[in-house]
Amino acid sequence: MDSDDRTFSLSQIRAAHAEADRQAAAFQRRADALRKMAEAAEELEAAERELASDGPLEGPAPAEQPSPSEPRKTGDRVEMILRSDPSRTWNPHQMHDEMVERRWAQPTKDGRSAVRVALSRLAEREPRITRTPDGMTYVYKWVSADGDQLARGSNGHAPTLDNWRS
Repeated sequence: MDSDDRTFSLSQIRAAHAEADRQAAAFQRRADALRKMAEAAEELEAAERELASDGPLEGPAPAEQPSPSEPRKTGDRVEMILRSDPSRTWNPHQMHDEMVERRWAQPTKDGRSAVRVALSRLAEREPRITRTPDGMTYVYKWVSADGDQLARGSNGHAPTLDNWRS
């Protein structure tokens, strides 16, 4: 496409769009890789400081501590969002959109898949999260409960030593 020629065919526009998408995906992969490398370098520096001091440090350097409002792992982020509004149900698409809005995720297919996996794993290990079929997907909800309800199993019965052994 010439910059002087303002008339473009549909196929030229589609080709330019496809190339722009390809480049954007490549830049996103590069940005993700650089972020991972920076995190690895920070971890290596912390380990080297720990070794140099002949023992564990009191904790990570202040610059490395994540803000309590910004958890680092996708699963922790998903849990924080679920807990923030126990009256609401979330499907993976809505959860990913919320994470993008909070700038915790990129609007990519891989990001959406990571959220779906995190929701599924969290629902398996956290009894206060309900997972309900909703069409071709599931919705997830945080269920607030008192201590007595949390001590009970998924069947509503209090666990016994006999149940634990079997």
